[in-house]
Amino acid sequence: MEMKEIEPLVEELSGIPSVRLIVLYGSWAKKEASRKSDIDLFILAGRRDRERIEDIVSKGDFRVQPVIRSPAELRTMDSGLLANILKDGKILYVKNFELDVSKILKQKPVAIYNFKLNNLNQQTKRKFNSALYGTKIKKYTYTGMLGDAGGLQLGRGCILIPENKRKQIESLFDSYKIKHEKITAWV
Repeated sequence: MEMKEIEPLVEELSGIPSVRLIVLYGSWAKKEASRKSDIDLFILAGRRDRERIEDIVSKGDFRVQPVIRSPAELRTMDSGLLANILKDGKILYVKNFELDVSKILKQKPVAIYNFKLNNLNQQTKRKFNSALYGTKIKKYTYTGMLGDAGGLQLGRGCILIPENKRKQIESLFDSYKIKHEKITAWV
């Protein structure tokens, strides 16, 4: 199935006056869908139209999994699901809609890095650790890039930083040719 096949469904749903937002998310939005995959739709609409939306969605030739929320319900919605919808979703329809993501989620994206220093000699490891974690020389303390970025050391070779500071940390890794893995999370 191709995206153009769900256009009539989106058109019919957008004809409902209270529908303000339709977002495709999940495997179809990520272009990882198989023939057996459901179509995941997030629909923001008035509560009174929920049954009508469900009727329209159920009449289609394909399996659609709608998540229907009213604007009031959006504020109390599961933040993990909402984060996934916002991260990977494709907006199919929008009308008179504003979203202050930080107020709804009360979460921020962070990057968690796992790295190893085994390819570095001792002197280079010391330089890298000083640059990342900081150092103390006599009575002077120098904060490292991690502290400056508002990050945390989670364990040996594992740090957490705000997502918007990742480029600085990645450039440090690159300058020392350190292999690393990154995971993005919302906390």
